[in-house]
Amino acid sequence: MRRYYELDSLRGLAACSVILWHCFLMLNLGGLTSIIEYGPSRILMAGNEAVILFFLLSGLVLALPFLNGLEITKRNYGYFVIKRITRIYLPYVVAISISIICYYGFYTQPNGNVSEWGNNLWKKSVPTQDIIQHFLFFGNYNHDFNVVIWSLIHELRISIIFPIVMIAILKLKWKINVSLGMFFYLVSGILYYAFGDAYLDYIKTIFYLNIFIFGALLAKHKELLIGYVSGLPAFKKILLIFVGFFLYLYMKPSFLINAFLPLSDFYRQIIDTIFVTMGAFIITIAALSMSRISNVLLRRPIKFLGEISYSLYLYHLAVMLTFLQIFNGVLNVGVILFLSVVVTLIIATASYYFVEIPCMKLGKRIVSFLGKFESEFKKVNVKKELKS
Repeated sequence: MRRYYELDSLRGLAACSVILWHCFLMLNLGGLTSIIEYGPSRILMAGNEAVILFFLLSGLVLALPFLNGLEITKRNYGYFVIKRITRIYLPYVVAISISIICYYGFYTQPNGNVSEWGNNLWKKSVPTQDIIQHFLFFGNYNHDFNVVIWSLIHELRISIIFPIVMIAILKLKWKINVSLGMFFYLVSGILYYAFGDAYLDYIKTIFYLNIFIFGALLAKHKELLIGYVSGLPAFKKILLIFVGFFLYLYMKPSFLINAFLPLSDFYRQIIDTIFVTMGAFIITIAALSMSRISNVLLRRPIKFLGEISYSLYLYHLAVMLTFLQIFNGVLNVGVILFLSVVVTLIIATASYYFVEIPCMKLGKRIVSFLGKFESEFKKVNVKKELKS
């Protein structure tokens, strides 16, 4: 099965935009905030949009083995879940443990030079139940030690049911699957109307499931889409990229709707995410179809960012918050954030080689061991049957 390294690079760039977005949110910039947030620099710090891109890419990558002949059986489903748990959960356990240690080891008081958002990330008096839930990973709880883990919870939940989703992707036409994706948008909206914030964390999992569906659809029809986009004239390719980034970065219709019909944050998110997903879809196809973009994404430094992207995502906030405590009143906040980014790159590199890769190898070993055990068990049963 071909590995699309461009997708890894996209994930790496998206992780960098999350880091820059969180750096931006830490600063008190006053009137410059809106100019920076909605100007051309938004492409460098589209943090919320980057998570949508993560989900789309996950749906695409997870779908590829099933599209390349992996049967959806009880046995393969078990192996799939084991690999996802070792890939996502085990590195997460290491990262959240380090975040908790840093919190209890370094947090003393808010940093007066940091924004309210930044100072609200670490607080005193974290309930014991919340600490336990951070390791159970599936609860509806506050993300007190590392706020970025909210997306990983949805990722793992959806991964567990993803093979079931692939049955629909494989057997149904694309129009029906698109309708299925939009159906999950509708269901999440109805559930939120009925239950409000009480079950919001679980409702959001249903909401984000549709993005994985669109990623899987992209995987299923990638050859057709790549062929179509590759054959476009240069002008239309440029126009397509422009439309993709506009939808991804700036298309926020909920802002206009809210002026006439006040909406909750979740309903605004539902509306805007539709367009962000469309933009992410176009950007991903462009990355696979256009040689100039692909060549940039395949350069070694960008590919490397893709390799360490998960660890970049896991550790950057813990490093920032720790450094903002250690150097509080000693260094300028901008300098602290710069040092945080440099140290995050070093830690993420170490985490990739010493945590992520061993965890992935462990998943493969477990699957291999179970496969051999199952094979030997069948041989023993066959011999018993022959003797009888």
